[in-house]
Amino acid sequence: MKQVLIAFSIVSFLLSLQFLLPQKVFKEYSDEELRAEALSRAMKPVPKTFKELLKLQNSKENSLTKEKILLGKNFILILYYLKVILLVVIVVIR
Repeated sequence: MKQVLIAFSIVSFLLSLQFLLPQKVFKEYSDEELRAEALSRAMKPVPKTFKELLKLQNSKENSLTKEKILLGKNFILILYYLKVILLVVIVVIR
């Protein structure tokens, strides 16, 4: 019973964070303004091919491989499934 109360408290706190933190004001950009802002910050477009990505990201210390990319995608899927399982457990406990 104590664990259920702790879990409920944590979930309640996490869900209420959006109301406790100040809201950020976001500026609306037109397409041209957004392009100009990105260029002024030396941002580059997302590469369309894996070879273009390697040109941008590869370094001697940290080489990017398809295996590393797949590992990252799998990690994101695992986190998503853990979130779903947690939500199911919370619903079942209620």
